[in-house]
Amino acid sequence: MSKTATYRLVEDRLGKDLRRHVVALWKRGESWNAIARDLHGRTDIAVTSETIRVWFSDLKPPLRPSAQDKAAS
Repeated sequence: MSKTATYRLVEDRLGKDLRRHVVALWKRGESWNAIARDLHGRTDIAVTSETIRVWFSDLKPPLRPSAQDKAAS
């Protein structure tokens, strides 16, 4: 994916790598909506959950912890 101007602006305001930040939240089990709210709170830039889902469309559900993983911890 080529980074859009909005992506670059969010990353700049975030002050760190946007992909790493989103992946960390995704691995924690956060929804696209929760990630969008987190980014808005941290950057004051409103980005929809759908935009974030498109930006990170390579993140598939298997990356998220399963219910078994959560129960085991």
